[in-house]
Amino acid sequence: MADCDGDSDDLDPILRRLHAARERRREAHPRNQESGGRSFPAREAIERTMLQLRGALFPMRLGPVDLRIDGEDYYVGHMLSAALVALRT
Repeated sequence: MADCDGDSDDLDPILRRLHAARERRREAHPRNQESGGRSFPAREAIERTMLQLRGALFPMRLGPVDLRIDGEDYYVGHMLSAALVALRT
């Protein structure tokens, strides 16, 4: 399923689960197909989730300016948890 350079075997299970999640959401929240069938969360919710993910991936570069090394793991865990809740929603 993955069509990119690198080890796509690692991505295939993730891509299948994301596809299944999109299908479940579409079935639970049908939309008029004339509009293209697109249904997205609010732009603000997407931006907030992206900020959480980038902070988790690059905490000392893109996290809060007052983040210290001794709080880095807590911050990363908190950001990942918050992003996961948003993605599941």
